[in-house]
Amino acid sequence: MGGVGESPKGLVALLMIAVGFVLNTVGFAAPYWVTAAGGSRFGLWMYCDFLDNCHQWDSDGITFAKFDQIRAFEGLGFVGTLVVLFCTVLYMCVPKVSGNKILGILDVLVCFASAGAIIIGVIIFGSEHSNLGWAFGLSTAGGVLFALAGVLIILAMCRK
Repeated sequence: MGGVGESPKGLVALLMIAVGFVLNTVGFAAPYWVTAAGGSRFGLWMYCDFLDNCHQWDSDGITFAKFDQIRAFEGLGFVGTLVVLFCTVLYMCVPKVSGNKILGILDVLVCFASAGAIIIGVIIFGSEHSNLGWAFGLSTAGGVLFALAGVLIILAMCRK
């Protein structure tokens, strides 16, 4: 490993990105964004009744108009997390491009954009609902970890 990958800040950022990716991916897919008192629950893609009969749903039957916006922000955030994970591994672990400033700047920008999209999505969702579930919390934590990892990558880049 060379350059930034040897920095403790860089390694912590890579760990935060890996953990944030897992948290956000599970939260993005799980039907536990809202849990109702009767045992029903739903997420961005599925609705499950109190008998655990789950169905995929579209936003036409939803009572709030911002559902498509939430899905769009969360989807963009998810795609961004894939790009960040790939770029960070390249930037910190592949000797030929390790420490490349352009790749590092791209990594930081996509990291902050992904975090912003995820956090905007959860803010919109959270403002529309109560009884928020654990998947909502995982997505929120994933977005925060990506924002913090972006700061650590900047600090690792400035080390040189």
